[in-house]
Amino acid sequence: MLLHRNNQIFSRHWVVEVAALSEEQREVALLDRSAKVQAFAGSGKSTSLLGYCQEHDKERILYLCFNRPNKLQFQRRIKNAGLHHVSVE
Repeated sequence: MLLHRNNQIFSRHWVVEVAALSEEQREVALLDRSAKVQAFAGSGKSTSLLGYCQEHDKERILYLCFNRPNKLQFQRRIKNAGLHHVSVE
């Protein structure tokens, strides 16, 4: 369960500072529909997706990666966050 307080999203495992996200990242994290995000390397796509996954903890989410290092890194981030409703392939 997620609680919103003082511009933070709280889960029982960790906290994502919503205020630390850019305006575009917040928009992605708070979307109520599927989306395709295209951006340059290092622009924060994975951080945006992590915020989205925390916000939508009642939905099953599939994250498709196109290289093994990104897949392994995001799998660790999802596991550390305790987000069991997310599959990374």
